[in-house]
Amino acid sequence: MTPIAPLIEAFLDEDTRPPPGVSRHTRDSYALSFQLLFLFAAKRLKISPSALTLQQLDAGLISAFLEYLEDQRKNAPVTRNVRLAAIKSFFRFSNTGSRQPWNISAASWRFPFKKTDRRLSPIF
Repeated sequence: MTPIAPLIEAFLDEDTRPPPGVSRHTRDSYALSFQLLFLFAAKRLKISPSALTLQQLDAGLISAFLEYLEDQRKNAPVTRNVRLAAIKSFFRFSNTGSRQPWNISAASWRFPFKKTDRRLSPIF
């Protein structure tokens, strides 16, 4: 089992340093997205957030998290899409270089963004 904390720390430190022209709030938004995800996952799996592993973040859990954001937290689709963008970006990051590969098929985590009146700001 791959502990998730070191991967998230590396992701937030390396992947989301804002290049010129990109909001400096991206890293904070991503960090909040993962805080919400980890608290949700820990409660659902009945473990502590620090005990979460990469393999436990499967398609079913991510899908349930996205539903939770809209149904329980009453997040608008644009906010849900921001959280989903953070998750997708992390999946891409965890599959690159010498890092441990993500063991879930690409098709299972390609959740669609919901249509909104506003577009997500580019993060790259």
